[in-house]
Amino acid sequence: MASEAHGPQPEGPIATDELAETPATPAATLEGDGWGKGLKLVVRAKGVEAAGVRLETLHVDGAGDGKQIEFRVESSGESWAMPGLRAGLSWESTGGAGEGGSTTFVGTVRTESPVTIDVKSSGMSGAVDSMVANLRVLRDAAGVRLLDAKLAVGGGSLRAGDVAMSEGRVEAVMRDAKTVEVTSLGAVVGDGSTVVAEPFRWDVGTTQIAGRVNVRNLNLAVWLPIVTSNRATGEGRVSGSVDVGADWSEGSITLTELKGEIGADPEHGFIQTTDAEALGDLLEKQDPRFAADGMLFSVREKIIAALRDFAFKKLTVDLSRRGDRTKALTYLSGFGRHGEDPQGLNLTLDVSVQDAFIDMASRIAAKGRIKKSAGAELDDFFGDAAAAAKEKR
Repeated sequence: MASEAHGPQPEGPIATDELAETPATPAATLEGDGWGKGLKLVVRAKGVEAAGVRLETLHVDGAGDGKQIEFRVESSGESWAMPGLRAGLSWESTGGAGEGGSTTFVGTVRTESPVTIDVKSSGMSGAVDSMVANLRVLRDAAGVRLLDAKLAVGGGSLRAGDVAMSEGRVEAVMRDAKTVEVTSLGAVVGDGSTVVAEPFRWDVGTTQIAGRVNVRNLNLAVWLPIVTSNRATGEGRVSGSVDVGADWSEGSITLTELKGEIGADPEHGFIQTTDAEALGDLLEKQDPRFAADGMLFSVREKIIAALRDFAFKKLTVDLSRRGDRTKALTYLSGFGRHGEDPQGLNLTLDVSVQDAFIDMASRIAAKGRIKKSAGAELDDFFGDAAAAAKEKR
C-alpha cells in the first residue's frame, strides 16, 4: 500500500536551495503496509508560523520498522533563533498488547548549532553553544511515568545590562517527575570571575528555590560601579560563599534569603569614591551633629578625604536581606592615599547595593521587565558612620 499527499518527496537531507523553492505548505508522504511493519513516514514543511514562532524548516523521518522517528528543525521567534535542532523518539514494547505489556519510550534532543538570543526590550543578548536532553518514559497498565531525564547546556555567552557571562554550564537530572536535581550550574562572569552554585534540588510545581553560591576572583573594578550605581570604583579581588533563596510566584524573581560573607583575596587594593561630597551631606542628614559638633565635623572631613582614594589592607562584606533590600555590612581598614595628612581609618559601612544578578535573572524570566535596584539610594550608603569612624592610628 502507498499513499501520497502534495506529490512525491525526495529522500535524504534537505538542501538550502531545495527549500528555497519549496512552497510554504507542509508536504508528506506515507509508505508501507502497517505501522509496525516497515512503515515509512516523511514530513517536510517550510515557512509555517504560529503563536509567534516561525518554523523555518521541518523534516520528519519515520524509520523502517516503525519504532523510531527523527526530527530536524530550524525555527525562530521574535527574540531568538534556533538554526539547527535534531530530535529522536524510539520505543520498545514487551509482553504483548495485554495488561502485562509495557512500552518504553526514549527521547533525545540536541542542538547542532548555537541558539541565539536578542531581547532588545530588556537589553539581553547572547548565544548558547550546545544543548542535549534525554528522557525515558514507561507506559504500562499502571499508566505513564517518567523513568529518568537529563539535561546539559554548555558554552556561549550572555549579556544583560552591565553583567556579562561566558562559559556557562547547566547539568540537571530527574529521577522521577517530582524533583529536579541540579548537579552543575556556573559561569565565568566579567573578566575571569567565577560564580558556581553547589548542587541543589527543585521540587516541580513550586516557586521557591534555595542553595549556596560560591564566588571567586570577583573584580572590584567591574563590580563596584555596578553595585554602587557608578558612585565608586576600585581595584582588587574578592571571594566568598553566599546562601541564596529566591521566589518567582509574583511573576518576577524576588530574593527571600541572602546570607554570607565575601572578603578581599589577596587582602589589599583600593577604593575610590566618586561622590564623596554627597557622602558628607548624607552624614549630616543622618546625624545633624556632623555639621554642628566640631569634633564630629572633623570626623566627617576625614571620612570624605580618605574615601576619595582609599587603600585597604582588609575588606570584608557581610551580605544580608532586609525586607526588599540587599544590605552589605562592609568593614574597611586602611588609609587615604593622598593629601598632606593621609587619614588612617577603620570603617564599618552599611551599604545598600543594586541586585545586579537578580536584575539579569528577572530579564531572563520575564522579557521586557527590568527589575529596579533593590536599594541603591545614596541615603543608605552609610549606616551609623559616626559611631564606626575612628581617629587615625
